[in-house]
Amino acid sequence: MAEPANSLTKSGDSMQAGENPPPPTGEKPTAEGSGGNGLVRVTVNLTKRSHRDLQKLTEETGLGKTDVLNRAVQVYALVEDLLSDGEGQLVVTRKDGTQQRIFIL
Repeated sequence: MAEPANSLTKSGDSMQAGENPPPPTGEKPTAEGSGGNGLVRVTVNLTKRSHRDLQKLTEETGLGKTDVLNRAVQVYALVEDLLSDGEGQLVVTRKDGTQQRIFIL
């Protein structure tokens, strides 16, 4: 099983892996319905590739589909924030100290 990421960080703010950001104040459940623990039920259509990747991630991490999709949305939101700040690249530092630059166009 893959080890979960420790945190997602942008400008000093951090989200711990598996942690959901707090909902905006006064937010009400959507018309799509809601479940326990502040969850909102949605229906999505995935491409075959995305479905295959979702299955692979649930198997590799041991997480459920909901957790994998929540994390994916959080990572995408972080990437969009970085892009809006004009920082079109991410630098990943591996445990061995090597770095990989990821350019987002």
